[in-house]
Amino acid sequence: CFGEVGIVAGRVAGAFQESRIPEMVALKQPLQALVVDDDRGVAGAVSSVVEGLGHDAFAAGNRREALEIVQARLIHFSILDVHVQADDGLQILGSLRQISDRLPAIFISGALTPEITARAMQLGVLSVLEKPLDVRALREAIRALIATERLG
Repeated sequence: CFGEVGIVAGRVAGAFQESRIPEMVALKQPLQALVVDDDRGVAGAVSSVVEGLGHDAFAAGNRREALEIVQARLIHFSILDVHVQADDGLQILGSLRQISDRLPAIFISGALTPEITARAMQLGVLSVLEKPLDVRALREAIRALIATERLG
């Protein structure tokens, strides 16, 4: 009886080894991103890009909403507009980092200047992108941030 089971098991094992089934890829949990922009259309578009890469996005339209999200969730990275209402995105990032001290960030701006870029780089911001956003550049910036910060 056990001899027959052994023969069948051997055939199944051999068939499995010969079948050239692609190697299984470990499934990873999606990362969670904070998107801060007072223009809901831009926030929605950026969130869609994040979600298209397989991650979760939480949109905030101001500093208060952004702080509430970071206090309530484990946020892995952020994408912030440099000018949010009458607020400064660089200062918002400073407030967020009081809660999550190493929060990686990408900045977006419709009014980018060399001074803003320099201030962002001093804060360790990995990318500063100009509006209107190039979706391909945003995707690449997100991928680079995840790789650089070893989040993925």
